[in-house]
Amino acid sequence: MRTSELIEKNNELRKLLNPENEQFYSDFLVYMRLKSFKQNEFKSETLLLEILNDILDAQDEGISAAQYFGKNPMQVADELLKVEPMSWREIIKLIGLVVENLLAFAFLPALVNPRATLDVGQFLLIAVYIIGLIVIGIKYLATMFYQAKQKITNKFLQLLLQLIAFVVVGLPVWGLFYLKTPWRFIFNGWLSIVVIVLVLLALTIWYVVFTNKETKLIYLPIYLFELVNGGLGILMRFDEIERLVFDTKNGRLLFGGGLFILLVLFWVIIHLQNRKNKNK
Repeated sequence: MRTSELIEKNNELRKLLNPENEQFYSDFLVYMRLKSFKQNEFKSETLLLEILNDILDAQDEGISAAQYFGKNPMQVADELLKVEPMSWREIIKLIGLVVENLLAFAFLPALVNPRATLDVGQFLLIAVYIIGLIVIGIKYLATMFYQAKQKITNKFLQLLLQLIAFVVVGLPVWGLFYLKTPWRFIFNGWLSIVVIVLVLLALTIWYVVFTNKETKLIYLPIYLFELVNGGLGILMRFDEIERLVFDTKNGRLLFGGGLFILLVLFWVIIHLQNRKNKNK
């Protein structure tokens, strides 16, 4: 059984829980998944499915999930996770996901314009911050959110807490986008083409090596979008094409319109894919 099948099975079985147990297990599941991000995903999902089956058995006997787990479910989860060894593959995959998204949505699109100034230091600082947040901060966020959900029962206050946490975590990233570093360059000429090819190679390695059969379908539109971006970036490095596009009004309009259409097509494909996944 694949990881995706375990998750699908979990989602199906959760429908059999009564409202009280469903709320308890949903909170427990989020805590476990956040805390186990450094461990093997398949083993973690297998463990979650086993726990769900135990709760369903207890429910049939009239025992609630809270009674089954005792007064400190977080401690139970932590003890279960201690048994599982840390998976470097999962950590590398998570870091790769961060780097891939930065390359895909910030770095590579910026390289399309051969006359734009690219702040490499800014991208590096954002990557270091996000990776540090993931590696160090997630386990503390998991504990904070779980404890808050147990103590704060008002849905509005829970939503407000999540919004505050999102702002606090995301504010430094927003600030870093306005930070200027000395490592600002205009990437043009053959060196820029080499950089684009290396970025595309890194994205291809990540897509081929660190995604499975299911996630490949999810990330395929993003990967294709970036291949097109990279191809445009390379084409724009040829002098004749660069002058035709950037030195004429019609060229700029055509280039901007083409990028807009490409972006619309990208989001349409993503939307259709999400609908298809929901209807499975």
